[in-house]
Amino acid sequence: MVAVIDRNYLAWVRRLRTPDLYFWLKGLLILLVALQAVRLVWTVATPVGPYGDWRPAQAVILDPVARIALFPDARADR
Repeated sequence: MVAVIDRNYLAWVRRLRTPDLYFWLKGLLILLVALQAVRLVWTVATPVGPYGDWRPAQAVILDPVARIALFPDARADR
């Protein structure tokens, strides 16, 4: 019994064995596009907002004495 092998399959296997630059570049491009598509889906699917009772930190305002110590020459310019 003779096994019948499709000519297209043989051409594909032969192409894998020979280093055809455009074939590999096309494969790499398809891989990169698939990776970017996965990254896009991951970005859309992940939540952006905070979880729980999140509040921003309050601003720390120094008392006047500490501000004068930081900027001693500020009064001399006026």
